Amino acid sequence: MKQFQVVQDRFDRVEIRLVTDNKIRLDNEGMVEKRICQEFEEVIELVFNFVDTIEPEKSGKYRRLVCRVAT
Repeated sequence: MKQFQVVQDRFDRVEIRLVTDNKIRLDNEGMVEKRICQEFEEVIELVFNFVDTIEPEKSGKYRRLVCRVAT
């Protein structure tokens, strides 16, 4: 895996963006999903997206964790 980014855009949804070498896909996606969901008190939707690149923020910095949930 070259890069990853976790984006929470709603309280009940988390997106995991993955950039991988040679189109390698996550074999144990279900196990990873179960483990991540255990960390949340509520039931959440977990979405895996395999992407070519993850763009940096406007500042030029790369953020691994992004929370877009309004509080």
